[in-house]
Amino acid sequence: MNFTSKSGYEIPSIFNSCHSSSCVLLLHGITSEKTESGLYQSLSDLLLNKGFDSLMFDFQGHGESSVESSNSTVHGMISELHDVYSILTSKYEYIHVVAASFGSSIFLNYCTRVQLDKLKSFTLWNPVVNYQKTFVKPSTEWGKNFYPQGNGQNVLDTKKHKVPGKTFYLGRDFIYELLFNNFDPTQLIITAQGLLLHGAQDNIVPIETVEEFYESIKDIIPIEMSVFPDASHGFDNFEDELFEKTLVNICNS
Repeated sequence: MNFTSKSGYEIPSIFNSCHSSSCVLLLHGITSEKTESGLYQSLSDLLLNKGFDSLMFDFQGHGESSVESSNSTVHGMISELHDVYSILTSKYEYIHVVAASFGSSIFLNYCTRVQLDKLKSFTLWNPVVNYQKTFVKPSTEWGKNFYPQGNGQNVLDTKKHKVPGKTFYLGRDFIYELLFNNFDPTQLIITAQGLLLHGAQDNIVPIETVEEFYESIKDIIPIEMSVFPDASHGFDNFEDELFEKTLVNICNS
C-alpha cells in the first residue's frame, strides 16, 4: 500500500495483510523510524496471527522520509497522520492505533480536533502527553539535552538544534511548536477503548506526566493505565508482556 502526502511527497510505509476487515496503525516515536527499532515488526507478526492487518510508516524527517529532519514539524506529522488515516477509513471497517512515545502526542493532538471514524481502540506506549514537562522545562537529563534550554529568548533565537547522539535536528518551527503547543487532554474527541502502558523506570518520559494525564481523562473517555515497575522507555526485556497487553486491548475492544 503506497501513500502520498497531500503535500506531494511519498510516505514510506510497511503494510502487512491477511485481508482483514480491521487494520492496526502503528505510530513511531521521535528520532525513531517506522518499525520502532523492530518492535512493530514483531507486533505485526502477532497481529497477523490474530487476524489483523497492520501499517507502519515513517513520519517526516524520520527513517526513509525524503523530508529533512530540520524541516519536520508537529503539524506536518499530524497532517501525515490525517492523510494515512483517511485512506485507511476508505478500506477498513475498523481501525486500531498503537503509538509509541512522541507518536502518541501526534495522535492525541489530532484527536483534540477530529473525531476519528472507525477507531476501535488505541494503545499508547510510554506516551509523550505534556510537551512542557517533557521538553521545555524537563525534569530528566534526556529532556535537557534533547531540547534547547535557557530563557525564552534563547530558545526562540535557536535556528536549529542537534539531538545529542543522533543525526536528527530540531528545526526552528519544531522548537517553536513544542514551546507554545500543549494540547488540552480534556478536549479529546475519543470514544474508543484506550490503554496507557508505561515503564516506571522511564528516564525520557516522566511517568508523573502520564499519571496526571490519566487522572484528567479517566472519567471522560474509556481508558485504563498499566505500569511496568521495572521497565525503561524502550520496554527492554518486557516486550512479551507489552505485546500481550496491547493485543488484549485490541482484541477485546
